[in-house]
Amino acid sequence: MRGWHRLRSNERNRPLPPEPMLTSADSAPAPPAEIAPASADAKGDSRPKSSELRRLTRVELTFQVVDLLFREYQSHRESRRGNEELGWLLLGERGEDWARVTATLPAGEYREASAVHIRMNADGQVLGHRILSQSVPNLTLLGIAHTHPGSLRVPSGGDYAGDSVWVRRLVGQEGIFAIGTADGKSDPRPDEFPDGDAERPGDADIRWHWYKLAHGDAHYSDLPITIVDGNDAAAHLRPVWPIIERYAVRLDRLARQLSRVRFEIPEIDESSEQTPLLKVEVTLPERNSYLWVVMDGQNIQYFWVRDGKILQPNLEEPAPDCGVYRMLAELANRP
Repeated sequence: MRGWHRLRSNERNRPLPPEPMLTSADSAPAPPAEIAPASADAKGDSRPKSSELRRLTRVELTFQVVDLLFREYQSHRESRRGNEELGWLLLGERGEDWARVTATLPAGEYREASAVHIRMNADGQVLGHRILSQSVPNLTLLGIAHTHPGSLRVPSGGDYAGDSVWVRRLVGQEGIFAIGTADGKSDPRPDEFPDGDAERPGDADIRWHWYKLAHGDAHYSDLPITIVDGNDAAAHLRPVWPIIERYAVRLDRLARQLSRVRFEIPEIDESSEQTPLLKVEVTLPERNSYLWVVMDGQNIQYFWVRDGKILQPNLEEPAPDCGVYRMLAELANRP
């Protein structure tokens, strides 16, 4: 009975909805535990197995990944929070001795940060990764990029304390790290920006410095990088990132509770004043039957789609997961 009362007390004291899961302020901006690196050990997987991986000797970044890092850092510096650190998760492909960064997930507006640390909004990154995995299923967590508002162009002692612990979870137990500074005191290495690329994306004062760290290493090592053509696979998430952050806990929980939940970001005309939308689609057991939840950051609309006909119930529910279950309960009473 004492154990039961203790359990009930814990349940009553638990906040709902949960607060954003943030990393420790005393360490590097570690990624959320829910974003597990993709395993290559499964039967039939053509990627290198863990036993075949070697230390990284080369890393490629797509041009849009680099472009976003520069532009978002520059935009951050001009914002009201410009004196704080900022961060991104780096995702992509891992080969035997190489890696290619093809996507970035931002720290989010709900981050907690100062001039000396950053705690990224892990809930938003978990949902962002879930949405991204629908179209790019084999993305692997490769590392972290974050900024130092001063002139420290190498990872700090706090960075090492955190990175050296969680790097063991990465594929090959080795990670890619980037430090961004805006003091304009160091030139980019020739292998970072190819000859002839005079118009670098972003502010001319901004520099990115790349490193690698493996489990057991006593210090970071310089990491030569190459920029290749290609997009950032997560760029289309940026317009709806405020919506992702706002409903991250509820939508991720809904996707774990129901087996057929998909997310969609409808394309909009950039020249128009259309509001970016995030749509959640729940496939029902009946043929050609779906529930839609459409969010624009301020309003939530619910729809029932059946045989091509779209019906909108008279439902006002500010929590999207609760709205879905209320619609399911209503449908359960229909003949």
